[in-house]
Amino acid sequence: MHWRRPLTPPRGRCYDAAASGSEATLTGLKCGVGETVVTPEPPNDWRRIGLAASLGLVLVAATAIGAGGGWLLDRWLGTAPWCLTGGLLVGVAAGFLEIFRLVMRNFVD
Repeated sequence: MHWRRPLTPPRGRCYDAAASGSEATLTGLKCGVGETVVTPEPPNDWRRIGLAASLGLVLVAATAIGAGGGWLLDRWLGTAPWCLTGGLLVGVAAGFLEIFRLVMRNFVD
C-alpha cells in the first residue's frame, strides 16, 4: 500500500516575474516559463495549537462511535459482547488512522 502523498504542485501562487519586475526565484520550484512561486506564510502557532488539541477529541469520538455502533448491533443481534468489542477495536483503529493523517498533513513539512 502506498502511504506517501502524491506529487503535487508547489504550495503557493504563481505570478509572472517579468510583469512585476521581480527577479527573485526559488530553486527547485517551477510554475511555468517566466513565473516565480510565492510561498505562503507558515501556519501560525494558534492554528497548530488548535490542531494539537483536536487530536485527543478525534480519538475519543472515533472510539465512542465504534463502541456505540457495536453496542447497538449487540442489542439487535443478541451477540453481546462480540460486536461491542469489534466496534471498539474498529473505532480505536479509525481514531489512530485519523490522527496519523492529521499529523502528516499539518505537522510534517
